[in-house]
Amino acid sequence: MKETAERRAERYKRILEENDRLKIPADGFHLAGGNALPAAAKLVLAPVLADFVLWLLRHALADGIRRLYFLARDGYFMYHASRFLCEKFELPIECRYLSCSRFSLRVPMFHLDRQAALDYICRGGIDVTIERILTRAGLNIGEQQKVLEKLPFSFQSGKILTQREREEFRRFLEGCKEFSEAADARSRRAMPDTAGYLKQEGLLEENVPSAVVDSGWMGSMQETLNLLLFQLGRKKKLSGYYWGLYDFPLKAAGEHYHCYFFTPARGLKEKIFFNNCLFEAVFSAPHGMTMCYRREGERFLPCYGNIDEKNFFFLIYAANSNQFQIVFFFLVC
Repeated sequence: MKETAERRAERYKRILEENDRLKIPADGFHLAGGNALPAAAKLVLAPVLADFVLWLLRHALADGIRRLYFLARDGYFMYHASRFLCEKFELPIECRYLSCSRFSLRVPMFHLDRQAALDYICRGGIDVTIERILTRAGLNIGEQQKVLEKLPFSFQSGKILTQREREEFRRFLEGCKEFSEAADARSRRAMPDTAGYLKQEGLLEENVPSAVVDSGWMGSMQETLNLLLFQLGRKKKLSGYYWGLYDFPLKAAGEHYHCYFFTPARGLKEKIFFNNCLFEAVFSAPHGMTMCYRREGERFLPCYGNIDEKNFFFLIYAANSNQFQIVFFFLVC
């Protein structure tokens, strides 16, 4: 028999009532007009965010961290919640929201290490096509067409590639002049503004103990950011705090990765019942992916991609939900 929204809510309410701090918000619960979002914000989203942020700040203080960089887009709610607490309790931690993505950081690095860049753009994933691989390298439609005209094998637009086909396409790209020239030029154009933004945000200030904060899953953003910062002159690696990690990046030192809910070696049950897609759908910023950076006067600003209109209004509603803000405030004060 399928469980109704009301029965699920009552079951979750009973779970929350086992925690003394959650009894009051749980007692005030009702499914107003059948709308599940305020109830979810009150009984699910606010409690888990509050617990993560309290864990984060306790560990950051114990580790001597004085600046936290919350990575876009999953770090958006974490950033606002942490900044609120640091200001209210006068904690000696500065919170900054860092607009970045694997794409915005990897494209400028292409000309610095082409083999690593090819590994990145030809990696696996969901629905990987030839066009998607070329887009990962930052090539526009015209540049992609020039590369496709040089293909020594038949090409079917939109076809999802097997691992063997991805490896074959990677070998082709290694020797393709049109691809190398286009990707190299795009990379060199992107580097000055990318470097300017990272420097502007204080990431080259090694005298300030700093760390990144993100949802997690594989920890690749921390690795990519450290690689780029090393090229820009930073010697000290950034550590990271995460909701959870399924695995560490290849050759990464595990002591630089701190996890709240599960780690690669711990939390099998938590991993089984956790849905990272749902997490990203809820705890995400109301803006698109960071595509690149641009200079405007003396400032460097991120350029965001498009976001689906329904997703935008959902995230704005969640971010401004009175239920969410009131319960979060109650839980941590």
